[in-house]
Amino acid sequence: MPAVFLILGLVVFFLHWGFQKTYPKKSLELLLGYLMFFTLGFTGLGSFVAHVFYSDRAAALIGWDVGGSFQFAVGIASLAFGILAILSFWLRGSFLFAALLGNSIWLWGDAIGYIRNMMATGTFVSGNAGVYFWSDLFIPILIGVVYWLRERAKSI
Repeated sequence: MPAVFLILGLVVFFLHWGFQKTYPKKSLELLLGYLMFFTLGFTGLGSFVAHVFYSDRAAALIGWDVGGSFQFAVGIASLAFGILAILSFWLRGSFLFAALLGNSIWLWGDAIGYIRNMMATGTFVSGNAGVYFWSDLFIPILIGVVYWLRERAKSI
C-alpha cells in the first residue's frame, strides 16, 4: 500500500507540474506537499482501516498474533499521523515539519519492531519483512530529503 500511494503522489505531482511548469523552488514545495498528502496521509488512513476494521487480516499479514488488542491502538495512531500529514498539505510551515517528524518517528519505530520480530521469531512473511518494512525505512528518508532540498532552495 505505501508504494502505491508513493507512486500516486509522484504521478499527481508530475501531472500538476507538467501542466503548470512551476519554478524549481515551487516544484519542490509541490512535490513535498503531494508526498506528504498521498504517501504518508493516505497510507496512515489505509493503515487505520486495516488495523481497526480488518485487524485479524492485518495481524496475519505481518505474522503477528490474531486477536491482539493492540490493533485498535495501532489503527488510531495511524489515523492521527495520516490526518496530520494530510493537513500539512494546506497548513505547511512548521506544521509540515512536525507532521514529517512525527510520521518518521512512527515509521522508523515500526521498522525497529519488524526487525525485533524477525530476529525473535524468524518470521519473514512479506508483511513483516517486505514492502512495509522497506517503506517504513525509506519513505521518511525520501520525504526528508525533499524537505531539506526545499528548505535549502528557499535560502538561496
